[in-house]
Amino acid sequence: MDDPVSPVVDAPAEGQAWSSSWRAGVLLSVAAWLFGRIVVAISFAPARWPLSLRTSSWFRWDSVNYLQIAIHGRTFFRCHGPATLLYHPTGTWCGLATWLPGYPTVATGLHHLGVPVDTALLVVSQFAWLAALLLIWAGWIRHLSPGRGTVVLFACSIFPGAVYAYAAFPVSLATALLLGAVLALRRERLVLMALLLAAANFAYPSAWFATLGLALGAAVLGLQVSRRVALRRAAWALGGVVSIPLLALHDQIVFGRADAFFVLQSQNGSHHDYLPGIPSALVSLLGWPATGVLLTQALVSVLLVGGALGVVVARRRRTGAFDEDLVLALLGAFVVVGGVVSSSAGVWTRSILLAVPAVLCLRRLPRWTLGGGLVAMALLAATIARYFFDGRII
Repeated sequence: MDDPVSPVVDAPAEGQAWSSSWRAGVLLSVAAWLFGRIVVAISFAPARWPLSLRTSSWFRWDSVNYLQIAIHGRTFFRCHGPATLLYHPTGTWCGLATWLPGYPTVATGLHHLGVPVDTALLVVSQFAWLAALLLIWAGWIRHLSPGRGTVVLFACSIFPGAVYAYAAFPVSLATALLLGAVLALRRERLVLMALLLAAANFAYPSAWFATLGLALGAAVLGLQVSRRVALRRAAWALGGVVSIPLLALHDQIVFGRADAFFVLQSQNGSHHDYLPGIPSALVSLLGWPATGVLLTQALVSVLLVGGALGVVVARRRRTGAFDEDLVLALLGAFVVVGGVVSSSAGVWTRSILLAVPAVLCLRRLPRWTLGGGLVAMALLAATIARYFFDGRII
């Protein structure tokens, strides 16, 4: 039988580790969720009450498209007049096929239980983010001291893109599924890992790149056991991208075009003058103060992921072997690189949230560094959220 991926178990010297009880984990995860919710909504009074599900506060841009998919399903057709369109691409083809069905499908299931569909979208995203934080606690925080563990988990709750974790967007659902896949890999539950990755890939396109990073990390760790283990783990991880051909098969049957998703994606591409994912049109919309904040978030994201890779490499040089943190760092790195390659305008606003596992590689940094980073991330998250509520950041 193959050896499971060994977790990195921290035994800090500065205090006792968290109780292993799930009660402690749930309470801390809820506290982190509330902290993130308060930070991102602090500049917008209607959203400040953390238990409010006021959809008008949390629906922006693509949220309406996910709402329509939850009600009517994905669509793809030749454009025949702007009055009939919910979305206005610049080419021949129109519709909602360029948004993936996973997130609205879950919301539709909740709607069948009696929850209004717009509220269901919010419930799914916000509970998914709570689940993601609980998975982070279970997998990486419970072995840390209370002070360090709290700071790290709270920092995860306000990772760049956090405002979208609470809004009607699929990024929190995709992130929770990716974290579940990493934990499944740790336990050598490769079938479960593949299923979780497939679900994440049905939820959000950036998960496609995250899956490649996870597969590479799984293969490198497997090579430290044997070539067979490496191939087996990588194959199951790459099995998670089965959602892509399945989506193409569905679109071929329903729309007569297997490439419907990609056709609409290509029609809505834009030229990027400032940073990949930050087009000149967006700069014109935001103005330079807001663009400066967005650039700052992009640079912070890159620094965090780069720092995670640096920590992993440094530990490899010291110990002579990679550990599970390699998977976390590569997952985050592939989200960044994949976002740049895809040239999506939402790379540095919402897609980057999927790179949050990488920040866990930094959990051993000095406490003063972690504390200072938490304050800086909170200020950035609150500032970027202000433009979200203004409707100026996509």
